[in-house]
Amino acid sequence: MKAQILRIIFTFGLFGLLTVATANAQIESVIKADIPFDFIVGDQVLPAGDYTIERGMTNDPGVLLIRGKDNATSVFVGADTAYTRKVPTDTYLTFDKVENKYFLRDIWRTGQDVGREIPKSREERHLERGESELTQTVKIHMGTTGHGS
Repeated sequence: MKAQILRIIFTFGLFGLLTVATANAQIESVIKADIPFDFIVGDQVLPAGDYTIERGMTNDPGVLLIRGKDNATSVFVGADTAYTRKVPTDTYLTFDKVENKYFLRDIWRTGQDVGREIPKSREERHLERGESELTQTVKIHMGTTGHGS
């Protein structure tokens, strides 16, 4: 009987520790970015400004929440897992510039070889098919902390 009670106490204690560790990981996973131009995520145009990027759902790393500083601007977006051979030395976002529009493409964190890739929207694919100028890639660096600026 004592062994069963100890097992139950141990199980609940372990669950409590995992909950705290998960909560801390979520807090540390927020990226803060000052984006100097209007940009497109999915089918939504977001104005230039300060943003946070974090998991949109605690149990699904493939859903991101991109939220403006004022909390009035926000969008949930599905993101695929992306891999790199060269581990980033700082956190940064990459954007595809097609014509005069910027599309959020990738999110990379300091010291991690796994990032997030935003699938191309219908509008971006359409512009690329009829583009008059080359598509460019633009990086916005957030520093070396992995948390943004």
